[in-house]
Amino acid sequence: MMTVKRTWMRISGGGALFVALIAGAVWLEREAIAERFARAELDARKVRATYKIAQIGARTERIENLVIGDPANPDLVAEWVEVDLKIGFAGAVIDAVRAGGVKLRGREKGGVISFGEVDKLLPAPTGKPFALPDFSIDVRNMLVGLETSYGAVGASVTGRGNLANGFKGNVTTSGPALLIAGCDITKVRGVNEVSTHARSIRIKGPLHADGLRCGKISAAALMLMPDITIDEAFSQWSGKIYAQTGNVDAGAYRARATRIGNKLLSYAVSGSATFDGNKTTTSGTVSLSSNSLAAASIGDGAFAARANFTGSPETMAFEVTDGQLTSPRFGVDRAALQPLRQATLSVQGSPVAPLATALVDALTKASVNRRGSAKFTATIAGKRGSLTARNLIIGGDDGVSVRSNANDRIMVQWPQGLFQIDSTLTLAGGKMLPSGQFRLTGNETGVKGQAQLSPYSAGGARIALTPVAFDFGERGWSAATIATIDGPLAGGQISGLRIP
Repeated sequence: MMTVKRTWMRISGGGALFVALIAGAVWLEREAIAERFARAELDARKVRATYKIAQIGARTERIENLVIGDPANPDLVAEWVEVDLKIGFAGAVIDAVRAGGVKLRGREKGGVISFGEVDKLLPAPTGKPFALPDFSIDVRNMLVGLETSYGAVGASVTGRGNLANGFKGNVTTSGPALLIAGCDITKVRGVNEVSTHARSIRIKGPLHADGLRCGKISAAALMLMPDITIDEAFSQWSGKIYAQTGNVDAGAYRARATRIGNKLLSYAVSGSATFDGNKTTTSGTVSLSSNSLAAASIGDGAFAARANFTGSPETMAFEVTDGQLTSPRFGVDRAALQPLRQATLSVQGSPVAPLATALVDALTKASVNRRGSAKFTATIAGKRGSLTARNLIIGGDDGVSVRSNANDRIMVQWPQGLFQIDSTLTLAGGKMLPSGQFRLTGNETGVKGQAQLSPYSAGGARIALTPVAFDFGERGWSAATIATIDGPLAGGQISGLRIP
C-alpha cells in the first residue's frame, strides 16, 4: 500500500514538475509564442503589418514600432502600444490601452469611413447599434488624417479615461478647403473638448473658418461654438450651436463687422440654434441678428430673425415655421431718393412744384428711424428652398406706416431666383404723406397693380388721382390715372386742371 502510495506521489510529483517545466518554458518563450500567434492571426485576416513585441506580462502587453498597411503609405503607425488585461469569469478582457506616436489615416466615401487594413482587425458587424468600448485609453497627440468627399481633414487627439463613461480629451482639427452642400469653406480649424458620460458623447468648443462662399453669398471670419451631446449609437442628439461671422455679402445685401486695425470688435451677423432629435427627425429653434445689415437702397440697420424648424438631417429637408423678423432700426439710403429730388427741378414753375418739393422732403424725413416686422415660413430641400413672408409692418414715430393684409404673401425661391407677390399694402401718411392702398401682384418678370391714394395738399397746391394702374416690367414701367390739380401758375392760380 505504501509502495502504491509512494509510486503515485512520485508520479504526481513528476507530473507537477513536468507541468511546471512546460509552464516555465512557455513563460520563457512567451514572446516567441505570442509572435507566432499574432503572425498567424494577421495572415488569416490578410493584414500587412510589422511590429516588435517588447513585453508580454501577466497583465500588461507592449508592442513597439507597429505599422499596419502598405509600408510606403501605412494606414496606422504607432511608436508603442500598451494593453492592460483583466481576468474575469468570461476570461481576459481589455482593461486599458495606452499609446504614443500614433498616426491613423482614413478615407470617407458615401458616408462610410474606412481605415484601410485596420478595418480587417475590427470585430465583424453584428447588426447591433454601435456601443462605446468599456475600457480606458490614454493617447497623446494621436494624428488622424481623413480624406473625405468634402475635402481633407486633419486632427490631433489627446485624452484619457474610460471611453464609455469618464473620457476627457481635446481634438484639434484643421482643413485647408472643404466643399459642403455646395458651399466652399476655407482654412477650417478648431479645438474641441470631447468627453463621455453614461455612454453619451459631448463635444464643445470653437470652430473657425477664414471664409465661406455659397453661390452669391459670402462670409468672412466664421466662428461656430457647438455644445452637442450624442448617444453612443450616433442615433440621438441634442445641443446648441452659436455662430458669428465677419463681413457678409449676399448680392444686394451686406453686413459689416466692426474693426479697429486687425482687431475684430463686433461680428456682422450672430446666431444660434438649439436642436433635439435624430437623423430621421430633428426639431429646434434658430435665430439670427445683425446690427449692420444693409441692402442696395437700405442704409445700415438692426435686424433679428427667429424661427422653429423640423426635418431630416439625412435628406436635408426642413420645414421652417413661426418665423418672426423684426427691425428696431433701419432707414432708406438717401442716395436712393436723389433721382426724385432731381425730378423736382423739372417741374419748377408748374402747379405741381410745391407738391413735388413737399413730397420729396416728406420721403426724406420718413426714410430714417423706421422699424418693422414680418412673419415668415420656409421650405428647404437640400440646395433648393422657398421663403414666404406675411404680415409686413413698417412704421415710425412720425405716424407714417405701411402694412400688408394678414393673408397676403411675398415668396422667393432659390436657386432659381423666382419671386411672387400677392399683397395689398395699406399706407398711413401721418401728417406728411397721402394715405391709401396698393394692390400688387407679380413675379420675377414684373409687378403690376393698382393704387388708390387720398388727395395730397402742400404749399397752396392740391392733387387728386383716380385709381392708378401701374406696371413695372422687364421693358420699363407705365402708369395710368387722371389727375385733378389745383395750384399756382405764373403768379396766379389754376383750379380743376385735369391731366390727361
